[in-house]
Amino acid sequence: MTEAELALAVQKIAIYGTILAALVGGAFGFLGNWVSTALTKKSERRQQLLQLGFELGMKEYGATAETIKSLPAGSTATQPPPQAYVHFNMRFIELLETGKLTPETYKELLAERDRLTAVIPILKIETGK
Repeated sequence: MTEAELALAVQKIAIYGTILAALVGGAFGFLGNWVSTALTKKSERRQQLLQLGFELGMKEYGATAETIKSLPAGSTATQPPPQAYVHFNMRFIELLETGKLTPETYKELLAERDRLTAVIPILKIETGK
């Protein structure tokens, strides 16, 4: 092999090495970006679902409070605190989103709600209309 052929071979190796490095680097960069985007989307989706669960829980709590207020004067009713409504709705949405909502998991969720309300004081409300 002549000196010129050797120099040409070295240049080819350098060019092919540069191209290969660019392809590998680009592939890993794309893969890293794709994973990052997927994780961000999943996190944003979960945040949206938690926000929805919170809003539904607070609306349900408010609707129950309004119903209690409309009871005849002198009536007494109990209402779980807002935390119970929010927790229940967040978990319910989580089960829906993951496809795990079944009659059995719903019963478990109701039992979980009952355990939660057992340790958080229930509000006793007397109407004064």
